[in-house]
Amino acid sequence: MKVLVIGGTSFFGLRIVEKLVERGDDVTVFSRGQSRPAILGEVSHMAGDRNDEEGFRESLASGDFDAVIDNIAFTADHARLAYDTLRGRCGQYLVCSSVSVYKDVPRYRVLYEEEADLTKRVGEAYGDGKRALEEVLWDKSADDLPVTVFRPTVVEGPRDPAMHAWYYLQRFLDGGPVLIPREVPDILLRIVFAEDVANAFIAALANEAAYNRVYNLGGEEIFTLYDYADMVRTAADSSSPIVACPVAEARRAPGLESFSPGYLGFDSIPDIAAARRDLGYRPAPVQQRIDETVAWILSLERRPDSRGYASRDAETTFARSLLGPHG
Repeated sequence: MKVLVIGGTSFFGLRIVEKLVERGDDVTVFSRGQSRPAILGEVSHMAGDRNDEEGFRESLASGDFDAVIDNIAFTADHARLAYDTLRGRCGQYLVCSSVSVYKDVPRYRVLYEEEADLTKRVGEAYGDGKRALEEVLWDKSADDLPVTVFRPTVVEGPRDPAMHAWYYLQRFLDGGPVLIPREVPDILLRIVFAEDVANAFIAALANEAAYNRVYNLGGEEIFTLYDYADMVRTAADSSSPIVACPVAEARRAPGLESFSPGYLGFDSIPDIAAARRDLGYRPAPVQQRIDETVAWILSLERRPDSRGYASRDAETTFARSLLGPHG
């Protein structure tokens, strides 16, 4: 296949490009060129900024593609420009949206693709932008340029610029107790990993079942934040105790007035049945993916301190007080 990837030089976009190259596809990457991963030596590269509308049109004015994968569309203008530019010269447009389109949906329940209200604006730029982007695409989508939209949850994995797992990993590595929030009802997570997101995009290419469809992407397991921290602990081969308490209680402790734990996210559960049905989507076990992520973090030569680590002594003192005399 001849595939254009808009923004394929980092994180899961880069993993998509690598998988396309492994398949033997004819790949072109459109990016600003600020990141130069080794894989760019094996693909065609168009240098440009998608926020430069005239330059974007000029760059894509010639050439036909079997599919275009757009990882960096964030607004209605991005969607409108890409669709109008590509229509008539592209077989399928695949775009990354987000579970943020479900913001303001009641918490702690399963979310289905068809229930997102794309007309809603809640004053949060990222989620509002993704809703507006989808609204434009579903208004424009047609047989001559079918659309496939993905809504991943919080994405982790090797090359994650946010390094979500590092918040807990750094604490487990120093040997002290690790403090996590414990609220009622508890936080529920269904995160997804870059490898599984990339697999879903690949499975949707030229797949007519995916034309003009939207898919939630999440992991197989649903778990609490304690479970997540425990999986990081296992990957780190640590014996540090995990200590749970309400955030409000932690913030009353000396030095923890600004305690802001690593929540990882979205406390509702996106349904992934549609992706399983149409794409054969089978995400790997979360512990396996966390093991891979931790191994990548540990391979880095330099790692900045995680959020709030400057207050680590206060964290450990308070956590030990909760553990009692044997803590």
